[in-house]
Amino acid sequence: MSEIKVNKISPATGTETTLGDASDKFIVPSGAELEVASGATIANAGTATGFGGGKTIKRHFFTEGTRTAGNSSADTNQLTITSAFIPTDPTAGNNDLLVEWRSPCNGSARSWASMGLRFTKSGGSDYDFNTHGAPNMFDGDSSNQQSYGGQFNIAAGTIPAGTYTVYIRAYEASSQPDYWNISTSDESRVFAQQHTTLLITEYKN
Repeated sequence: MSEIKVNKISPATGTETTLGDASDKFIVPSGAELEVASGATIANAGTATGFGGGKTIKRHFFTEGTRTAGNSSADTNQLTITSAFIPTDPTAGNNDLLVEWRSPCNGSARSWASMGLRFTKSGGSDYDFNTHGAPNMFDGDSSNQQSYGGQFNIAAGTIPAGTYTVYIRAYEASSQPDYWNISTSDESRVFAQQHTTLLITEYKN
């Protein structure tokens, strides 16, 4: 194996230097250090592999603060959190979506409640997430301040690209909260108008 020892490599013309040809591999041996100086930029135009963990692509955060009466009919949208969720790239093989939501509410004479989220694509289909662990919630309290919410993952390829309206949806009849996003109208000790929050972290596995 031949060896070249040199202190600096510079392009003969222009500003780019190419290392090898297609399919060639350049190995940094164990114990060696590849250092990028302050102010330099590493631009990835290919595929970065073997670095472990996921990569956060974008965080989408929404709030809704309108005090809204619940609906006692089965399979009804209770509250619109946003009508402008646009995932960067949820298609198969690309980005997963980690969904976290919380909504403050109150209830009266309730014995059973099942809530989840519905993603409705503009000009397209509905995608329900009511059996994905925490969002499918059942509550036995009858007249207290409550909060519904949960965390779940939408795997890449589950929903197509597009613009989505996201609803809190009831999947059980006659068990809805009286009001979502409670305020002092519901309880004087609620010091201010409360808000529903939705955080969707889009990431690459």
